[in-house]
Amino acid sequence: MKFINWIKSLFAPSSEGAKAQETAKPCASPKSNAQTTPYEWALSQLGVNERTHPATVKKYLQVVRLGNYDPRETAWCAAFVNWCLAQSGIQGTGKPNARSFLHVGDEVKVPQKGDIVVFWRSSKKSWKGHVAFFNELTSSGDIVVLGGNQNNEVCYKIYPKERLLGYRRV
Repeated sequence: MKFINWIKSLFAPSSEGAKAQETAKPCASPKSNAQTTPYEWALSQLGVNERTHPATVKKYLQVVRLGNYDPRETAWCAAFVNWCLAQSGIQGTGKPNARSFLHVGDEVKVPQKGDIVVFWRSSKKSWKGHVAFFNELTSSGDIVVLGGNQNNEVCYKIYPKERLLGYRRV
């Protein structure tokens, strides 16, 4: 519950919070080896945003062959997950669309921290989606994820359980 309250505090308006977001810098990357998980790579990028770290976001976009695109005008959640997987030596989809992750790894019903989560956007039948890494469930069953392009940055965010398309384990 403390974690959920911390997440909620991130979205509470305050001048200190806004100042911290303006000066946020990516954490140091973990040592590159087979032991580093995609979730740990994602965690190392916490705070990267498209406004103050466009070169870093372009690095994610290069994995899905969109490195010349403006990250402020390009959805990059799938590029971020692909990048994290690649850093761990795991094959991703190589595609820039979130729903492509519905065909990666194995489907699981009970997620563990670090599993891939795919959500629908606009409508369940739309091609649009969002992809991130599972962190935990709230007491109401909503899903806390760590991902990219969430409020234009790498951060934790809570999504309604009704938007879930699937959990995948790689």
